[in-house]
Amino acid sequence: MPLLMTACEREAEECIASPPDDPAALPTRTLEIGDVELGKFKAWQPGEQVEVELGSQGFEMITPYVELPTGAGDPDSACWCLQTYTLEAGAPPLEASANDYCQAFVFESVKGRMRVGPIFALLEGDEPRGEPIQFQVLVSSSTFTASKVIEIVLE
Repeated sequence: MPLLMTACEREAEECIASPPDDPAALPTRTLEIGDVELGKFKAWQPGEQVEVELGSQGFEMITPYVELPTGAGDPDSACWCLQTYTLEAGAPPLEASANDYCQAFVFESVKGRMRVGPIFALLEGDEPRGEPIQFQVLVSSSTFTASKVIEIVLE
């Protein structure tokens, strides 16, 4: 199920992105999902316990950071498409699609990696607590796609 996302570090009009026309034809990159503690990124591990937060408008969310290794030609700041999904345990990952909705996020260069976060990934509300689910992040631009699925447990 798609999650809604937002990040408040930059004004939305500064970053406009859309899914690539033919994502299957693009090279892929790796990405990591995790938290930042004392300025240092810590990737989530399979089975990671993730705190569910309650937003100011009453929506439940998780607040991960997303990082990709800096690629050749990446600027210090880049506007890329980002999508998040929760999937039932064992479900196959979703593929990037030109027809999907995505939200634009500004990724910043941090120590040789491109980082965004925290993103506010809104939950549907029916995800189980204390049981494994899969959380997927897709990032894309006109020059690459990246995807990661990780099993997490919502607290």
